[in-house]
Amino acid sequence: MALLNSVLFGNKINPTHLFFCFHGYGSNANDMGGIASLFVENDTKLNNTLVICLNAPDLWENGINEENRQWFSLRSMEEKDIYNGLISIKEVIFNEIEFWLKKYNLSYKDIFLMGFSQGAIISLFYGLRMPEKIAGVISFSGTLIGAKNLNEELKSKPEICLIHGNEDEVLDCSYSKIANRILDSLGIKNILYIIDGLNHSIDDRSFEKAFLFVKNII
Repeated sequence: MALLNSVLFGNKINPTHLFFCFHGYGSNANDMGGIASLFVENDTKLNNTLVICLNAPDLWENGINEENRQWFSLRSMEEKDIYNGLISIKEVIFNEIEFWLKKYNLSYKDIFLMGFSQGAIISLFYGLRMPEKIAGVISFSGTLIGAKNLNEELKSKPEICLIHGNEDEVLDCSYSKIANRILDSLGIKNILYIIDGLNHSIDDRSFEKAFLFVKNII
């Protein structure tokens, strides 16, 4: 299987940690690059990190520009359809992760998954389904899909950071509050930040919360 197009930031020679970044619906890897690059530009403690911003495999179903991408269709927002969409990209996700792990001789404990919106949904979903525990998951404006299946599918219990604006008009912040409660019930260490006045986006306050979360793990 061919690799996805990606945008890289940070240590490309001998990284000790890998960040896999998943953009939102209708966006692209470059859009995530702005926030992702800050993780390796702001602190020497993260100088040994490689940030891999992945470009979704499919053209966005609501546009004609090749720069607009999607991980799977969101024509239906029914949870079962989103779950099926997530399952449909399993081979793509694992192909990418295993390629980069092998390239740098790293293991699952050395990776973070981070995403925004649709990308956050992917990060939460697969962060809990990795074959081994990963270092952490950062969800910006996401939701936890497939929670009812976790009794059978849960394999990894990474630390998780949920960040969501209280004025999000696309995915209400209640979705992250629900995720927080579900993760607590499963004994998965997580922290929830509700950002006052923030809509469906990532701001400096969001980055600061995410950055501190990562620093406390690495």
